[in-house]
Amino acid sequence: MKLINLLFIVVVVIFCSFKHKETHSMFSSTFYLGFGGYQFNPTDYISGTIISCPGDGRVCSISIPLTDVYTPYEVAALGLPVTYIGFPKVNDFSAGGLGYQIQIALITAGENNLPQKGRIIYEEF
Repeated sequence: MKLINLLFIVVVVIFCSFKHKETHSMFSSTFYLGFGGYQFNPTDYISGTIISCPGDGRVCSISIPLTDVYTPYEVAALGLPVTYIGFPKVNDFSAGGLGYQIQIALITAGENNLPQKGRIIYEEF
C-alpha cells in the first residue's frame, strides 16, 4: 500500500512539473516594430508591447520564445553584428525560422493570432 501511495505522489509531482513548465515558458519576449522600421531587421524592433498597430499591412508586434532572441554566442558563431544581441531573429529565413514565418503571415490573407512554434505574429491591414 505504501508503494502505491508513493507511486501516486511521484506521478502527481511529475505531471505538475511538466504542466508548470509548459504554461510558464509559452511566451518569453514581446517586441514591436518601431515607427518606420523594416520588419526583417532585428534592431528595428523594440522590447515591449504596443497599444495600437498602424494599418499599413506590416508586422505590428511579435510574441516569441527566448529561443527566437539572439544570444551573444549565436551572434559570435554566425558572424553577425553585436548589435543583434537581445533582438528577435526576424532575419532567419530558413524553413521554420522566424523570418520565414513572418513572410508566410504577411502573404496569408487575414489575421491569424494562433501560436505557431510558440510564436504569435500580429499584423494590421
